[in-house]
Amino acid sequence: ATLSISTQSASRWRTIVQRLIDLGGAKGVHVGILSGATNADGQSIAEYAAANEFGAPGIPSRPFMRTTAREKGKDWAQLFAQITKGKLASDPAVAKRALTAIGRVAKSDIQATIMSNMQPPNSPEYAASKKKKHGGYDGTLFLSGDMHKAIDFEVVDGTGVPVA
Repeated sequence: ATLSISTQSASRWRTIVQRLIDLGGAKGVHVGILSGATNADGQSIAEYAAANEFGAPGIPSRPFMRTTAREKGKDWAQLFAQITKGKLASDPAVAKRALTAIGRVAKSDIQATIMSNMQPPNSPEYAASKKKKHGGYDGTLFLSGDMHKAIDFEVVDGTGVPVA
């Protein structure tokens, strides 16, 4: 369950994208629950993150990643443009720096959305149970903190392989 923010998704930055392609190296950033993330019980965090993102029987959809991307995507694109403008030809490492910066900001933005108590609210029964069992917090999307902690990012090449 990750968002892929790619240099190729910014159509108005075609010149920048072409320079990145020509230079090789970092081409995008994956942000979200990365492959292999598990909770203390060994359960895949991506499974319950997807159930929350898209909904499942008994779980309403609370699209924390899609909502964050829709609300913050322009900010991320502006950050990319601000960091890379005029620097790609002279410094091939600038793409990795820009994508790393976007990854850090997007990670923080998604974590903030998780903590925002997204609608719809929990059922009254579940909220009461959650409040009793988990120190008084009955908001949505946060129970153990595993999903919040598992949000991360990785800068990738054109084939999706992480860049060192």
